Amino acid sequence: MPDPFVLTPLEVAERLRIAKNTVYELIKRGELKAYRVGKKVRVDSREIEAYRNRGSSPQPLVQVPAADLNRQGFVISGQDALLDILVHKLSEGSSGFPVLRSQLGSYNGLFALYRDEVDAATAHLWDAASDQYNLSFLRAMLPGIPAVLVHLARRPVGFYVAQGNPLNITSWDDWARPSVRPAFREWGSGMRVLIDQKCRGLAQGQELVASSHVAAAIAVARGDADVSVGTGKAAEQVKGVEFVFTHYEHYDLVLKASRENEPRMLRLLEVIRSAEFRKDTEALGDYDLERLGQESGRT
Repeated sequence: MPDPFVLTPLEVAERLRIAKNTVYELIKRGELKAYRVGKKVRVDSREIEAYRNRGSSPQPLVQVPAADLNRQGFVISGQDALLDILVHKLSEGSSGFPVLRSQLGSYNGLFALYRDEVDAATAHLWDAASDQYNLSFLRAMLPGIPAVLVHLARRPVGFYVAQGNPLNITSWDDWARPSVRPAFREWGSGMRVLIDQKCRGLAQGQELVASSHVAAAIAVARGDADVSVGTGKAAEQVKGVEFVFTHYEHYDLVLKASRENEPRMLRLLEVIRSAEFRKDTEALGDYDLERLGQESGRT
């Protein structure tokens, strides 16, 4: 008789009311514990309740220290799916080399770059004062260190709301309505910086914190929150969530200018500017790649 406390990914998806692929994403990120039986992935049903409980109160984002990763090879910091493609292409072929990913958010990623704990970091940090992305943060967070911004993509950003948008949430002002329960994003992420500037003071005190775009969408899908914010791509992975577009953000790669002529950095830029990388990234959909690989600023 099958063990009633052991679930397949499909059964987990049905219980959480999310797509099966989202379950694998949660497992990959370490947000949902799983184990293997041969080639099969299984989840203890008690982990479902533990996952729900973790989502109901603020949780720190657990990361593998970037310094530990750096001892093993070349490290790129960031969370977007296009980095999976980039890492694969850097690792393959005769000119390939080992590349590791650090899942740090934009703010923490730049700090890790400052400390030489990663080799390159991605950023999508909006500055309210200039209404621009990334450049002012580089000046502040890499003081006295010349840096280069290489554009990757423009990504659609918007609100995650329940299907049909029953509370008619269409602007940042709606986040402050007493009847609206937001799911905020994790400290150090580009989305958290955006929220804190758009909703000054709203995120203080008790709050629901989601540790990724997908986790934010899931919080809305299962009714723990009425609204959150993230990319359109994540909304496509979660059933029962509607995406309300607000704007496009700039997603850039940051590296130190002192290292831009190193062989691995030159190979990194070569891959980013290649037709193959553009073609594979286009297949993900939802990205504006018009300026992919172009330098978009220096400090």
